Amino acid sequence: MSKYLSIIGAALLLGAASCQDKDEAPAAPKLEGSWTHESTTQYSYDAGGRLVSTKGPEPFPIPYRLDITADSIFIVITSPPVYKASAKGYKRQGNNLIYAHNPVSVEIKELTAHTLVLYTKGPPAYGTIIPYQIDEEERFTR
Repeated sequence: MSKYLSIIGAALLLGAASCQDKDEAPAAPKLEGSWTHESTTQYSYDAGGRLVSTKGPEPFPIPYRLDITADSIFIVITSPPVYKASAKGYKRQGNNLIYAHNPVSVEIKELTAHTLVLYTKGPPAYGTIIPYQIDEEERFTR
């Protein structure tokens, strides 16, 4: 009888341990780190907000990466000669990056351990200029 109680006890402990593993949420992917630019897609809209055209996805003509810290974003040109631009200060508010000295807000559309997709709404063009607005979606990997 004690043999069966030991087996039942071990099974209960194993079951309790497996339930604890399922309840733990996976760690959220970190924005901080180096992100290599893969492609950019441009979306052009008319004054009524209707999509007029899509261009891309295509790589940027000059290879670059973003080095992101908790409060700054550095653009690093990766083709020779390597060049690191001065930092852009930013604050993260949910899925938005708000640059310190620029009214542009950038939306984080996707953030995983290996993929970052940023969406930037372009400022509207006033007058009769077509397209009225150009938004960009940039894909990065690490």
